[in-house]
Amino acid sequence: ASAQAGKMRGSQAWITSNVIIATADGGDGTIANNRIIHELNHKCWKKGGSPDKIFGGAQVKDAVSAFVTQINRPVSDSGKKLLTAIDTYGTSTGIQDLILTRDLTTTVEEKTTSVMLMIETKRWATAWLREPKWKPVGVVGDFEGGFYRDQLTLISYAEAANGKITALNYVE
Repeated sequence: ASAQAGKMRGSQAWITSNVIIATADGGDGTIANNRIIHELNHKCWKKGGSPDKIFGGAQVKDAVSAFVTQINRPVSDSGKKLLTAIDTYGTSTGIQDLILTRDLTTTVEEKTTSVMLMIETKRWATAWLREPKWKPVGVVGDFEGGFYRDQLTLISYAEAANGKITALNYVE
């Protein structure tokens, strides 16, 4: 048994094996492009992963949507509307859902940039460090209040099955 305490952190901090810096290799970091998204997907696959979710901002979703030509985009039966964005992306290693989020940023040397995460959800779990317990506070008039005290953490079972792209030069 180790005397060292476990680490609590979010998925962005856990992922260290499969990281692509968008500005490296001559990239300008302005957009998430086809090349780096496919490169990250293959890095995850080679390490035993099969990511099923892509988390990113609107620009990431727009970039992935641009990979699909207008001919291949679905047309809604109700109203015959042409969709300009996709929610599911088929890759050579499987289907990935695109999840829109504003909260994926990182700051390095006082510069804030966006991050895209590629996650295999079955390789993650949550666990209670402190089970939720209701703590009542004093009664004020007819009001009986309180709060829950708890601690939750994220468990990574296979960090290398996931990946991220950093230094995307836009912030939501």
